[in-house]
Amino acid sequence: MPRNSDSTANHKSYRPSPINKVRRFLSIPEPVFLLKKFEDHRTYTSIIFCLYCVSGVCAWLLDYVSSPDLASETLWLRLASLWTLIAAIAIFRIKSYRLISFLVLACILSDLILNLLIMRHLNGELPGGIAVFAYFPVGATLICLGLSIRMSLACVSLVAALPPVLALCQWIPEFPYVLYATIIGPLILGLIVVIYTFAWNYHQRFLLERALEEASNTDALTGVANRRHFNSVLRREISRSERLTHHCALLMLDIDHFKKINDSHGHPTGDRVICAQADICTDSTRDGDWVARLGGEEFAILLPETSLDEALLLAERIRESVQRHHIISDLGDQVRWTISIGVVSAQLGTNETHLVACERLVSNADTALYEAKHSGRNCVVCYRENVKAPS
Repeated sequence: MPRNSDSTANHKSYRPSPINKVRRFLSIPEPVFLLKKFEDHRTYTSIIFCLYCVSGVCAWLLDYVSSPDLASETLWLRLASLWTLIAAIAIFRIKSYRLISFLVLACILSDLILNLLIMRHLNGELPGGIAVFAYFPVGATLICLGLSIRMSLACVSLVAALPPVLALCQWIPEFPYVLYATIIGPLILGLIVVIYTFAWNYHQRFLLERALEEASNTDALTGVANRRHFNSVLRREISRSERLTHHCALLMLDIDHFKKINDSHGHPTGDRVICAQADICTDSTRDGDWVARLGGEEFAILLPETSLDEALLLAERIRESVQRHHIISDLGDQVRWTISIGVVSAQLGTNETHLVACERLVSNADTALYEAKHSGRNCVVCYRENVKAPS
């Protein structure tokens, strides 16, 4: 059950260059980041869609002021923008990021095409003149703030390029190319800066939140999970084991005579022993296993989908690895140590609450560890029902 050989890389510090930071930022973000970003902007995106719809309907009043005779022909096109209300509601139900991106792009482009159709009905003029075209890139930028930077740039670029392209195809009569480029060109450059700045700031905030979350869940000395995070994972895995009827095992480890190591070699050497113990546990387990430091010299290893026999084999392998291992103290002495391990397997189908099942599992593992300590140490003990807990 060995873990990947690069598992200890988490303890090394690596500071990427500014160029690598930009390259990493411009690369396609991971799905977790994209979903988190859109979840944070889901309500905001839905509100912008509603405003899009309202502004589309209210624009009919401008049509009426501009061309009262033709306003009746554009009414049904203005009312067609009401379909974005469906998108505003669907935003809260769709879980797939790709489907959300497609929906957003379809809504923006359809609204632009509807307005270009209205322009044809109004003989090549839009109420408000050429400045109305600025409405679409700005609206696309606001709607796409919750999407990836590439999606935002692609959407804004399409919205800006579509009117002159359709005009070249004789779809829009008397299109003012020079005036359009004069107004929309600088606007697009400014929106690109806004998109990139917002995306960069959110990306930095996301990394900071992840770092704070990892720090709150990680033991500062060893880099493995702390007790609080381990308790949360334990409840989740017990629930999962009950639901899927999978085995789940727990190992409780304690360094033998750790106080003697501190007294003989000093606390810095004792800290290095604890770190070395954490590394041995991490290197010996799988990616799906959880190693945690519960406090002091005591560790726990949670083994999802692992039978009791497999857990006993792993415990013995860890014990032998520790027995062969040594570190060098500040004075140059070899420091060796041993561990005692208690092993227990979760009992499925007991009809207990998850909290009670977790407490019982930890209590049984502690009982087995207590027996290992009183059996001469440097051994592995499996929990037995007739073993009494210490008074």
